Amino acid sequence: MPGWWTPVGLTSGRTGRGTTFDICETKGTVDGVRVLGGFNGTVIGDAATTHDALARALPITLAHCWAHVVRAAEQVEVAHPIQAAKILGFIRKLYDVEDEAGDDDDQRRALRDTKSRALVKEFYAWRL
Repeated sequence: MPGWWTPVGLTSGRTGRGTTFDICETKGTVDGVRVLGGFNGTVIGDAATTHDALARALPITLAHCWAHVVRAAEQVEVAHPIQAAKILGFIRKLYDVEDEAGDDDDQRRALRDTKSRALVKEFYAWRL
């Protein structure tokens, strides 16, 4: 399974403009440095330990996606329906914030800083 799916032609926001990717063989640090070297910004990915190493080595900020959390909640839904519903509800609210922003990048940034940040804090407080 390929590791890094890195934008080659990167666009801003959700404007409908295309993005192309360089898909690497591994998620290793060597491939990560090769494709991210020179990039200064936010990298969205899973919680691979190589991402943490890259964040220490490069001027990047990590933003973890929620896909793994969604899949885990769906897998335990039958055995733990109340907890799974709560988790999926939190994530649904995060997606609602994204929808509220529409295609306005400045609005999305402001909403993430207020509404999304508060939702994530609430989620982490609940899970403990």
